[in-house]
Amino acid sequence: MVYIEHSFLVYASGVFASFGNYKGFGDTKFIPDLEKEKFEKVIKASKFAEHHPQDVESLLSRCLESIYSLKDNERQLGFPYVGTTTYLSKNITEEDNKIVTDFLTKKNIEVYNSRLFKTSDETGKSCYEIRLASVLNTDDDEEKELLISESVNSHKFIVTRGDYSKLLKLVNDNLLLAKDYAANENELQMIEKYIQSFRTGSLDAHKDGSRFWVKDKEPIIETYIGFIEIYKDPAGLRGEFEGFVAMVNKPMSAKFAELVKAAEDLLPLLPWPSTYEKDKFLQPDFSSLDLLTFAANDVPIGINIPNYEEIKKQYEGFKNVT
Repeated sequence: MVYIEHSFLVYASGVFASFGNYKGFGDTKFIPDLEKEKFEKVIKASKFAEHHPQDVESLLSRCLESIYSLKDNERQLGFPYVGTTTYLSKNITEEDNKIVTDFLTKKNIEVYNSRLFKTSDETGKSCYEIRLASVLNTDDDEEKELLISESVNSHKFIVTRGDYSKLLKLVNDNLLLAKDYAANENELQMIEKYIQSFRTGSLDAHKDGSRFWVKDKEPIIETYIGFIEIYKDPAGLRGEFEGFVAMVNKPMSAKFAELVKAAEDLLPLLPWPSTYEKDKFLQPDFSSLDLLTFAANDVPIGINIPNYEEIKKQYEGFKNVT
């Protein structure tokens, strides 16, 4: 019995730690170290099952087989034809990805906060829908400039809003409360831009919020939120929503600050040519953090953000945090 409880607890912990049943940084699926029948018995022995037996039966009928499935295209994250993903509909092929990527590149559209779905009309013409995560949906009258409907080379491309609307509304409700605790004008503007971005789906608003975040030097409480890292999208375009709140470790950060000061003398000593470095070294705000919470599929050792290249390339700045 102890083995069963331990195995179930390990699996449940892994799911919570990775925000799913695929390893946070490994992208490979993990399954319970427990026979399917015993796993089902543990679930049915829970308090939840006692009070909601029909809900448990419904959940098990939908999930149990897939929890244990190790089919070739379910063992790892990837494009639907070789793996599994929820960034793309299951009918997206390698050719579809190239068509959409070419369109996005020509239109200079970034899709950190989106998912991609493919449908076909009665003539067989492919329609690619880019769904922006936002509180607003496509029925709202304001800010229609965010929406696109265009045909290119017999393919139709549309951009819609409202994906994950209910969840982002909860985020914005709490960001509104957070405004009362902003320590300065930069933090206030940062929060307001995040709210605008999550409300409308505008990446430009999130970039502006990131600019205010970069300007907020040496805060006592450090926080960042949004569709940030693109590790899990097989196309390497769409970001995972994450956020962290942390207290700055001042003694350790002071040591990092000394390292940053010496960086221009240290960079020429590193074992790679200067072509791998920026034309001009811009000193980052380098902080050591004690995490309160990191809401993502895994906690990295360190991060260098924001990830928007134009903010870094234009020397507006960035932060290194460890």
